[in-house]
Amino acid sequence: MAVSEIVDLIAKSGPIDGVTFTGGEPFAQACGLAVLAEHLRGTGMSLMAFTGYEIEELVEAEQKRLLGLLDIVVTGRYVRELRSDGLLWRGSSNQRVHFLTERHRACETTNAHRPVAEIVIPDSGPSVVTGFPDNGLLRQLGVASRGQP
Repeated sequence: MAVSEIVDLIAKSGPIDGVTFTGGEPFAQACGLAVLAEHLRGTGMSLMAFTGYEIEELVEAEQKRLLGLLDIVVTGRYVRELRSDGLLWRGSSNQRVHFLTERHRACETTNAHRPVAEIVIPDSGPSVVTGFPDNGLLRQLGVASRGQP
């Protein structure tokens, strides 16, 4: 899709505060995402990305360009054996949250506005759980036994 098409889709999605870039691997397509991020940044949206890279590995010019447009980046691969409930914006303890602007820095020291999970229950089809639900919530939803992270 063209960046302009994606910008239009996001604009039509209704009032949203921000956009998060997730996998595949956002920094493997840093050039295109940087162009998109520039458009979204112009609307005042918050921008965040999850990457399996460590921040020190993001050294290419386009990767640095994308980093410069983000408010937050979560780095490091998810490791199931290091899964831990209650971590801010991450699923395993090896991952790191980097506040690249001041926009959300208050989240670093407070429990206010800590996202847990989003649960979408459609009229038909499977429900979708995204985010970082704790094991208790997963058990209540009946998905923990299916090997969910």
